[in-house]
Amino acid sequence: QRSRAELYGADNVCLIGSEKKLNFLGWKFEGYAAEAGHLRRPSGDTASREQIMELHRRGSSLRQIAAELGVHFTTVHRVVKAAGEQVAVAVAEDS
Repeated sequence: QRSRAELYGADNVCLIGSEKKLNFLGWKFEGYAAEAGHLRRPSGDTASREQIMELHRRGSSLRQIAAELGVHFTTVHRVVKAAGEQVAVAVAEDS
């Protein structure tokens, strides 16, 4: 149980950077900031889930969908898998 108010949380985190002095790696306090400003944002893929699923329902392979929409094969696979649909991966399309 805390006897004081919370000093650090999502609105107040410590910013720490690394620095190298005389071949020794150390940490340097850089200040305070809100956590939201330092979190990774969604990648903003050009392909939407709806586009991926529409092409999948039409019978396109995952690799064909990835090439057509300009996204990675793994991204297409994850979207289809998350939708709960059967994923059939062609082993050797390039042969």
